[in-house]
Amino acid sequence: MGNQQEKPTQPIVKQQQQQYQQQQQQQSKKSNEVQNQYQIAYTKTFNTYQQENKINVSHIPIENQQLVNQFNQFVQSIFKTDTLSLQQYLDLCDILTKAPDYNVKYLNKMRPVELMFKFMGYSENDSIANEVCLSVLNILFTMIKSGEAAKFLMNRIYDDSLDSNQRVGYVCNKVNSIMPLVGDYIEAFWVKIFSSNQIQSKQPKPIIKQSSKIIDDEIFTVLSTQTHFCTEMTQLYNNQSSGTSFNRLAWNILGYGGPTLILIYLDKKLNNHPIIFGAYNPNPWSDGLKFQGDSGCYLFSISPSFRTYSTTGNGQNYAYLNTKNIDRSKYKVGLGFGGNSEHTSFRLWIDDEVENRSKVASEDDTYQPGYIAGEIEGSIGIVFIEVWGLGGKQALIQQDKYRQERMEELERMRKVDKKQFFSGFDQAMFFEKTFAHRDQVREEIEKD
Repeated sequence: MGNQQEKPTQPIVKQQQQQYQQQQQQQSKKSNEVQNQYQIAYTKTFNTYQQENKINVSHIPIENQQLVNQFNQFVQSIFKTDTLSLQQYLDLCDILTKAPDYNVKYLNKMRPVELMFKFMGYSENDSIANEVCLSVLNILFTMIKSGEAAKFLMNRIYDDSLDSNQRVGYVCNKVNSIMPLVGDYIEAFWVKIFSSNQIQSKQPKPIIKQSSKIIDDEIFTVLSTQTHFCTEMTQLYNNQSSGTSFNRLAWNILGYGGPTLILIYLDKKLNNHPIIFGAYNPNPWSDGLKFQGDSGCYLFSISPSFRTYSTTGNGQNYAYLNTKNIDRSKYKVGLGFGGNSEHTSFRLWIDDEVENRSKVASEDDTYQPGYIAGEIEGSIGIVFIEVWGLGGKQALIQQDKYRQERMEELERMRKVDKKQFFSGFDQAMFFEKTFAHRDQVREEIEKD
């Protein structure tokens, strides 16, 4: 009996091995197709600018004047000439877009950020002053949109030491950890140049269709390098056009089927810099009395400096959203991140009275410690608050469906007993059931 059961496992294992080999072959084929596409595009660019089967690096169309001299020096250091053959040109393209090992000890399989510092003439063990680091980062972030974004990084890069000099390797690790997508943008920048815009970037910049009181070029550049970003940002709420009403804020984000980014601009400054911070929730919001979300949530500060505060694993009070006003209950009306399970404090709290009673704290069990709003502890004065959806068109379709269902439910309830509803559209839209539901909610409270 035992032998009879074991026999079928051999063909199954063989089949799994064959499937794995096919997957590997398909991936390899796809990789080769991409490589061929790149080489064809690079060759076309070479042919456009070549003279006698050679191309002078000065003909390569780099618009950023700051990069031109460094580019020429970089090419000279590798090829010992500024006039390249087609093969040398293709090698240069591959070096700057993928940074593989071309038996050039000078490069040593560097990632894009390290490669850019080498490109600018600095080795991993070199010590550089903060003003030099800032100038390099300015050039690096110009590849995305705005070099001025580098100023938000400087405090973060140098915050672990009083020394005004840091090792290049340390700076590179900091940049890679703080802004995970920055390497992809560097690669995309060079692909664009070497292919003369023939190849679509694998890392497209997000598109913002609505205007923002908070997001400028510098903040956009910083936000674009985070792992959660998509191809399109949709503004779900802003207090300037939608009104500073928590009910409207909640209505505008409930049902949205994707990640959301909350940005807050305060009425105070720190060292003459505006205080801008926010939170990210990768999950759709739900209206309830319990904490929601997961370890993918995090808090962040943008200005005066950029910092992220990820989850610690010690607490699970990731996010909270409640629109139900229940008398003598610990469950507050508002939106929060972190804090304690008694709901008496939150790391970030957006109150029912948004502008006047919202608060921040510098530590809790769920998120890493640190000031998220300048050096403020306690009450905050909100000037602008915006919520951006990062889930694309499908998330908006889900929200439309959710709203339609809620409105149909409300209409059915009105027909049953209109007297059981409060007056006012804003209040009615958040009651999922009639007052009978209140008794059910109270039962939940008593169980805690």
